[in-house]
Amino acid sequence: MGDPVWGNITIPYSYSGVSGSSTWSEFVVGVKAKIFKNFHMGWSARYRAIISNKKTENSEPLYIPGYGMSNSSKFGFTYNLIYNLPFKK
Repeated sequence: MGDPVWGNITIPYSYSGVSGSSTWSEFVVGVKAKIFKNFHMGWSARYRAIISNKKTENSEPLYIPGYGMSNSSKFGFTYNLIYNLPFKK
C-alpha cells in the first residue's frame, strides 16, 4: 500500500474463506380492497426478527439485503394506491 506522506506501508492481509450468514423470520399481514373500477387501495404491516447471525473472528454481517441493519428487529408499514391498466385481451 502506498501513501504520499508516509511512503510504503506494509499491512498483512490474508483472510481467505471467510463467510457470514444471517437468518430471520418475517410476519406479514395486509388488506387490499377494490374502491372503483380498476382502482384499489391497501396496506400491509410486517415484522422481521433475527433468528441467527453467524459471526466470525474478524467480522460479522452489518447490513443484510432484504432485512436491513442487523442490530435489531424491524417493523414496517406500507400503504398502496393501485390502478390496474385496462388492457384488452
